[in-house]
Amino acid sequence: MVNYRYLNNYRDNNINNIFLRRSNKFSVKKEEDLNDYFKNNIITTIGNKPKYSFLKNILEIKSCNLLNCKLVLNGNEVEFENGKLITTTEIVNNDVDIKILKELIEAETKEIREMIVLPLTLNANLSTLGYIMDVELLKIVSFYDKNNIERLSKYLISKFKEFNDSDDDYNPIYPSFPGETIDPSSIYLYYSQWLHYLDHSPDYDKKSLIPKSYQWGMKKLDQEEESNSNFLSEISVGDSNEKKLKIISYGDEEEFCQSMMVLMQSSENFVEEDVQDINTFMIKVIDHEKYIPKPILNLENLAHVTNSYLNYFRGKNLPFNTIYSWFSHFNISYDEVLIIALAFSNHFNVASNLKKYRKFEYLSDTHQKILMKFLNDCSGTHRYNEFLKKRKYGQDFEYPELVKDLLRISKEDVFNFISINRYHKYIDFDEDKEEGSGNNSSRGNLDDLYKKEIEKALKSNSEFLSSVTFKSCNLLSSIITVNGTDYEFENGKLLLDEEEEEEDEEQTNEKENENNSKSKEELFMKPLKSLMNKATKLIRQKLNIVLSLNENISKLGFCMDIPLLKKIAVYDEYEIEEIYQLISSELENITCSRINYMPPYYNFPRNHLSIELTYKSYCKWLLSLELLNYDPNMIPTNYRTRFEQYHDAEVIENEVRNIKLKTLSIGHKDEFYQVMIHLMSASEAISKEDIMDLHSFIKYEENRLKYIPEMIPNKENLANIIYRLVLYCMTESPPLETILPYYTNVNDVLRLALVMSGNQASDLGRSVKFKSFKNSERRILMTLLNNCRNRYEDFMKYKNMWERFCERVHPSKFKNLYPDLINDLLGSYRILGTPEHKKIRMEYRFYLSLYELDDRFKEYKEKVLLGVSDLFNISEHQTFLKKFNSIETMPKDIREYIHQYLLTIAGVAYSNLLVIINNNFLNNSNCIYWDSEKRKNMVKKNYEMVYEGLPEILIHHNETILPTLRRELLEKRIQELQPFILKLNKQNLQYKKERPTFNSQWTEFMVNQQINEAAHLLSQKPGVYLRHLDELITKSQNEEEIKEIITFLEKVAQKASVKVLLSVMGYFQNRIGKKMNMRAFLIKSNDNSKSNNKKERGRNGHGNSSIKSSIYYTDKVKEPLREELCHQIIKIIDEALLQKFKDKSPFHGVYISPELQKMYIPFDLRNASKGLENYTKGSRLDLSFKNITQEEKEQMVKDAEIALEKKQAEEKQMYDKKKKHEIDLINLKSRISKKEKEIETKSKAINTQNKSKKEIKQILKQLNKELEKDRRIETRCRKDFNTASVKWENLEKQVQKLEKDLEDKRNCPIGVSYKSIRLFTLGFSKLILEIYDEDYNMMALITKNSDSDYGTSYQKQYHLFFGEEWSTVYADIDIDTILEQKGRYIMVNIGSDCCSSQFGWMEREFVHSDEPFEPSTVRQTIQLNYQGEASPIVLDCKTREFIWLDYSFPQKYYEKFVIAYHRYKKMMRHLNANNYQPDDVYSEEKIMTTTDNYNKLLALNSKIKKSIFYYFMEPIRLSIADLIQIHIQARGGKYLEKEEDLRDEDTAFYPYMPYIKKEKVHYINCNQLEVLLSDYMN
Repeated sequence: MVNYRYLNNYRDNNINNIFLRRSNKFSVKKEEDLNDYFKNNIITTIGNKPKYSFLKNILEIKSCNLLNCKLVLNGNEVEFENGKLITTTEIVNNDVDIKILKELIEAETKEIREMIVLPLTLNANLSTLGYIMDVELLKIVSFYDKNNIERLSKYLISKFKEFNDSDDDYNPIYPSFPGETIDPSSIYLYYSQWLHYLDHSPDYDKKSLIPKSYQWGMKKLDQEEESNSNFLSEISVGDSNEKKLKIISYGDEEEFCQSMMVLMQSSENFVEEDVQDINTFMIKVIDHEKYIPKPILNLENLAHVTNSYLNYFRGKNLPFNTIYSWFSHFNISYDEVLIIALAFSNHFNVASNLKKYRKFEYLSDTHQKILMKFLNDCSGTHRYNEFLKKRKYGQDFEYPELVKDLLRISKEDVFNFISINRYHKYIDFDEDKEEGSGNNSSRGNLDDLYKKEIEKALKSNSEFLSSVTFKSCNLLSSIITVNGTDYEFENGKLLLDEEEEEEDEEQTNEKENENNSKSKEELFMKPLKSLMNKATKLIRQKLNIVLSLNENISKLGFCMDIPLLKKIAVYDEYEIEEIYQLISSELENITCSRINYMPPYYNFPRNHLSIELTYKSYCKWLLSLELLNYDPNMIPTNYRTRFEQYHDAEVIENEVRNIKLKTLSIGHKDEFYQVMIHLMSASEAISKEDIMDLHSFIKYEENRLKYIPEMIPNKENLANIIYRLVLYCMTESPPLETILPYYTNVNDVLRLALVMSGNQASDLGRSVKFKSFKNSERRILMTLLNNCRNRYEDFMKYKNMWERFCERVHPSKFKNLYPDLINDLLGSYRILGTPEHKKIRMEYRFYLSLYELDDRFKEYKEKVLLGVSDLFNISEHQTFLKKFNSIETMPKDIREYIHQYLLTIAGVAYSNLLVIINNNFLNNSNCIYWDSEKRKNMVKKNYEMVYEGLPEILIHHNETILPTLRRELLEKRIQELQPFILKLNKQNLQYKKERPTFNSQWTEFMVNQQINEAAHLLSQKPGVYLRHLDELITKSQNEEEIKEIITFLEKVAQKASVKVLLSVMGYFQNRIGKKMNMRAFLIKSNDNSKSNNKKERGRNGHGNSSIKSSIYYTDKVKEPLREELCHQIIKIIDEALLQKFKDKSPFHGVYISPELQKMYIPFDLRNASKGLENYTKGSRLDLSFKNITQEEKEQMVKDAEIALEKKQAEEKQMYDKKKKHEIDLINLKSRISKKEKEIETKSKAINTQNKSKKEIKQILKQLNKELEKDRRIETRCRKDFNTASVKWENLEKQVQKLEKDLEDKRNCPIGVSYKSIRLFTLGFSKLILEIYDEDYNMMALITKNSDSDYGTSYQKQYHLFFGEEWSTVYADIDIDTILEQKGRYIMVNIGSDCCSSQFGWMEREFVHSDEPFEPSTVRQTIQLNYQGEASPIVLDCKTREFIWLDYSFPQKYYEKFVIAYHRYKKMMRHLNANNYQPDDVYSEEKIMTTTDNYNKLLALNSKIKKSIFYYFMEPIRLSIADLIQIHIQARGGKYLEKEEDLRDEDTAFYPYMPYIKKEKVHYINCNQLEVLLSDYMN
């Protein structure tokens, strides 16, 4: 018997998984046919064995088929079945050779029978799962050995169990297969039954392969009565109750491919399994393209097929035209493009409901190209309207070909992201859409829908309700007028007085007995109530969805206001889902809740409020608004009546009171556009977030040029705005006519080039790189430069940067267009930069560089140094080689020497040879050892002399490793070049002297004390003059010069910018008659180190320097100025400001919130962090739980007493009511008991008394009626008693709470807060607190693991607790303890790993509170934009205020200082316990090193922190209130001291927008800094 040792390869198994499931076919490798093998064995035996050789001439083998064999012997046909002769003719029986033939066939049949034992046994096992193999497959498997057939068995069984989708245990007939098989004596029985089933199965179509002789065998078996033992014997083919088996057939790869073609041509939409099968087909079949049918009539199926084809394409160039042709029989519309795109994103059955799908997967470039082709083929006339219908899909395709239409539909969502982030408003774009744009522009809000439903219902019942009219509605509250009388409905139910609603049941029943006919009014009100309940049902359903949304965003600390909720409620479910996704994603970002935000309805809107909870959620929402001091005129107060009936109403109200929500309101497009204009008009450089908002606005706004203001005062803002304007107008022609007027200074063009290169506009003058500009960009830059005047001086100001600019722009190519510009741009470079001069200068500078390197080597060789890694590196060596190879004028002998010199020193640059030698000589392990007790290296005994001599030997070795430069060889060449270099320098100096710059002139005047001349020169630039005004005055020699300076000030003040005037005014207000303790002012700096540039890369790979604002701090202070002089200067500036502001729109009455006196005018916004509200650095913010005064305490106690008295009265009233119901219930029970006994007595008396039975029955009937009535009254009374008991218990608990609250308020000392503060950082940042006293001296530095007494988190002295929760690091602070320890300020510091973190603070009940982190309790969060260590805020414990710093440290030192601080404190604790004596742990050397390092870093930290304190705590800037006062004076306004004095057309300034606003009063929200910058500082 032959067994082939192989099984299917991996590809076949992948194909067979599909082939088996879909077609019940199995593809296997077919080595040899069993029938041929049978036939060949007979021929081989006859040829090899002499006994049978005579048959060669008389025997012909006609056919072999399994156990059947047909032959021709001596011209007569004979047939064998299972090795037995079944031909019974006389001729055959008398043939003399038949005996030998029987022997031969029986022997060969035996081998075949043995080969099919394993397959038939496998068949028996498979039959228990409902499958059997067909003839062809069994013949192939018969060649498998035990190992292979076991693997095949496991594979088939696992698949069939999977197909059957059954968890039932598999119970095979032969569980130990292949170790256990069919008994050989029974094999033919199994064989025959198997063929019998195949022969009679209607599903088997290859019956010609079945040898019919098996029927002979079955007859024989029937006669022997053995058939009942077969595994198929119970299957009665043809019976109605037959057990039907699935037949596994053999199939080849071509059949599989044809089955895939049939699948792809299916008219039914694919399911996910179909697409997976097609993917497998595309992967495993190399030439799959030829099997893709044409045409495929189902578009969605075709899209899936195309997606698979694109994903698994193996060629180099995709045949796009062929792919497009597959879709040629479709007339592609926008909806059909969506179907294709959704199919590309692996969505299924999308055509039935396109709104159902929201997200696309990332699409490759090839997918995008195909979709763009189809989109372009759509009708251009109505394309935008089609996009608008399904705008959520469009924003996923942002491709240049359709930028106008696609950006327009994305605009709304992008603008809403900005609006929600900036001022918590959702813009309603529906109000601006025209009819027919695709959305229902007239759908109104929820009140409109409610009114429509009520009026519709009234109209349909007009005959019956003719006198009923609709009056008004507000949410679920409505008023209906009946015959001139108003009836109020709440939630579809009529509002009744409580007394009427609780009318005694007994009295009601007596009335019913007296008057069975109902009044007309009752007949009239019943249908009205029913009508209102039905009309309200839709409104409740609408509210259910939108209140679920509100519940979700409440977990983010926000709730919708009434107009927004009313508007969103009328949207359909899909639109609400889109709005929720937009709002929640942005609110998560604002409140830093991305990590642990768990909404109540996670899969909204499929998960939402149950309809039973809708009204309770509605009441909770209105209560939240009411507690936020929301406009009471907008809140329907009727909800209170129903809400108070809930048994847990008090619990809900307390819960709402403890959560401080912020409102999300509805905004308007015009308001948003005005904000963008304000940003562009800002006088200060705006923050990165503001810039990104402007970029998005310019990108998505089609009419972007319309909103660019005529003047953009800040040059950094100008660069960012114009860059995006140029970028997004490149699809058209660049708007040069719009841009040119903004550019009159060349440095503004340089800023634009910086921004174009991925740098910051504030990088002007810094070491950054420009990108390689495109030709179109070069033309724009050169055109703008040519439009500028006074170019030369500005070119000289940033000469090095202009050189790098020219390297990228190639201005010489524009010489014919702009000859004067090119001359100015080249400047003195026309002298120094000629090719001949450039070559000489390069050579000369190269020699000087070699001298510098040689000096460095010489210094190193004279010293013994351990750290040599930076002596000479590969990069420096490469630079030397590059310069050396570029020099053409170098003499030959010098060139050869320098070439050899550079090769020699390469050994230092490219290896660590010096490091190895140094370590071996200075830390030689043969001479020293580590003393573990002394914890330092010690010299071995008798090795002292050698160890001391090693440094001298090292110096000698260094002389041989580092060559000495032959200066005498270079000196001669240098002397030859020097005269020429001196001549060039002289020409260059003469050129510059003939063209002196502004800065050089006024500096020279100041050095020579020519104050008048300096003032006259500075007056040409008013802003510069005002900035140097103090310097001019302090350096003046006499009063005449000061008078001249003031005269110039009067002339130039009105020409200076508002920003400069305000800054100078604030400065001189602090110079009046007093000497400053310290001087601290802000300067721009940047962290532009090499290490930083390696980490920070801008676009196109260019370094992106980190611009910071540093505080310059010095104790060298100026003497105070005369008071009258300061007042004179302030008056001049004040008059200049009044002149600038007088032409603005006039003011009427103006109210300024007192809090604005502590908030300063905007400055340094470039690096400002983004928060829920935005304030200027240095502003002071009150805590939400500020200290109470004596008056406040008295008022709090009084309010608590009134609340307690009221609640006690309610409790007593409810107790009396409960007792009344209790007494009534006792009386009713007694009365019912008496009647029950009376009825029982009367029933017994029927048989004993003489009265007629009829009369007694009438008495019993009356008694039963009365008893039933009493029982109903008892039920009602018990219900009332239970209700009253529950209410009384709740009121009793509330009274106890109020009593405790009153006691706390009476015992509360003045000046103590109720709650503690929790500061937190999100993103695993380090949170470090420093405590300072009144004089800014540091008292303590505290981190999570410092000075801990409780675990590792509690700091006992200052009662601080540190902790972590999720990704939040927090610190709980007890303010009173800090003050008791003589501390005042707590400076919050953030470690260097905080670049992606957020900082914030929140209320806590007490220190170490176990309350979970809830974003809804967050007062403020700040997005940290720092690229290093920083201090975001200071807490002033004395005033209970936060001082907003948002300050990034000018250098990276703080983490080293924290480590040094803790090491020093640890050392001091150890020494204190050891009587300050050195020991093995702290030697004298270690004590000195630790102390020196600590003192060094302490001094640096003290200097930086004092600069922060003096700058922010003692500001020399004007407050926002001061700025508004100037505007009031200039614009003819009247200052209002009280908020109550506001009238129509007045203006009110607040730090945030109040909830209650008076109509026709203009409210200005001063945390929208762009409004201040554009409207009040320009």
